[in-house]
Amino acid sequence: MCVRCASRLVQPEWWDETAGGSWRVGLRCPDCEHRREGIYSQRVVDTYDERLDDGADELTTAYHRLVRDNLVAEMERFAGALRAGAILPEDF
Repeated sequence: MCVRCASRLVQPEWWDETAGGSWRVGLRCPDCEHRREGIYSQRVVDTYDERLDDGADELTTAYHRLVRDNLVAEMERFAGALRAGAILPEDF
């Protein structure tokens, strides 16, 4: 979560493993462009990575739904144009 604007969209920009198995991570908020870095344990990084994966899955699902909905709407417009006689063989 962004410490400046409370956005939940904070993303890692870079990471380096430190001594002892911790990670130094550079974070960026896409909403307010605030950047920070910190050192986090492997457990925290693993949890964050799982949340990033969940977010990617949500985006993929939303994308597929949007593509499907757009195709259905396009087919309905095309079918309506066919019924109205607005599309002729010479249009192809």
